[in-house]
Amino acid sequence: MAVISHERSGTHFLMNSIAQNYRYLSNPWWNFDFELGLNFHSAQAILNYLQPVENRAVLNILKSHHSADFFIDCSDYLFEQFQVLYIYRHPLDVLSSFWKLIRYFKNKGWNEGPLTRSISEFIATPPCNALLRYQTQQTDTMVHRWRDHVEGWMTLARNGNPDEIKLLSYENLNESYEDTVRSVGDFLNQPQPDRVTRPDRQQNVVRSDDEKINALKAVYDENYRDYIKSVAGPLIDILGYQV
Repeated sequence: MAVISHERSGTHFLMNSIAQNYRYLSNPWWNFDFELGLNFHSAQAILNYLQPVENRAVLNILKSHHSADFFIDCSDYLFEQFQVLYIYRHPLDVLSSFWKLIRYFKNKGWNEGPLTRSISEFIATPPCNALLRYQTQQTDTMVHRWRDHVEGWMTLARNGNPDEIKLLSYENLNESYEDTVRSVGDFLNQPQPDRVTRPDRQQNVVRSDDEKINALKAVYDENYRDYIKSVAGPLIDILGYQV
């Protein structure tokens, strides 16, 4: 199975929840990222990598932050071999968390994305640096990037078989934990546990222990709220979020 998301959307929270309540492994997870040395822009290269485990039960959860564009030309194979869970989260929470993480990475000598003084600058800045590995083309801003990522996977879900891909929100997982986890178990055709248990939300999560980074506050003025609505308003409405 695969868990796919935009960065900072509750990816490991979902993976850990699945591993704790069903038969899968979230550590070590199957990290579908650039350390594999793949040309992710080639559908054939992706197929060549996945085919050696064709029709085999792999308990390690495959994790990816790639946009749906990478899989369009091999989506039939992906959905034939994997049950895909896509988790999304409120854009302000996603981008606030990502802004902090990028600043933390920069302090550690790694350029993951745009480094800005404020969240308001960050959301209106074009993507750059290492995070470009997860997208096939440039977007105008980080808000556009989030919108395109979620819309792309929603489109694949609409065109696919509901038995093969399931979309869920971080908010439902967090606030209606047992019902959401049991719905995931049903999707995965797993026997239900007598009791659903909740993992530590920080387990396996890349997080900052830097007090200065953790103390940063994401302040949104009305101009930027209006900007987010202008870029992603229709999607935000579909997902039922308020900005």
